[in-house]
Amino acid sequence: MLFFATYRAARVSLMDQVGAMNSTKDNLLHRLLVEFFDLPTETRSEEIKQELLSNWDSLAMVQLITELERRFSVEFDIDEIHRLRSYAEIREALSRKGLVFEHSPTLPA
Repeated sequence: MLFFATYRAARVSLMDQVGAMNSTKDNLLHRLLVEFFDLPTETRSEEIKQELLSNWDSLAMVQLITELERRFSVEFDIDEIHRLRSYAEIREALSRKGLVFEHSPTLPA
């Protein structure tokens, strides 16, 4: 019985840590995009879309991809880059590369 209680407590603790890591990754991505595009810190993730940001042009896209690859230690291929047009799409692409985010819906490939 003691073993079960210890196992359960360790499992709950690990789940709490994973949840905290997910929030941290969300916060890192959000902060990166807010800083990159010089947005107010209270900008909601849903508002970070290329169609809504006039300064998200082709040069900004190249710089953003470079920064994402550096910050998250990943590489994007050209097909992925063409799909990265919002916070949600970037988050999903990072999820596909093994970064774990909480409640990450799958976007079309």
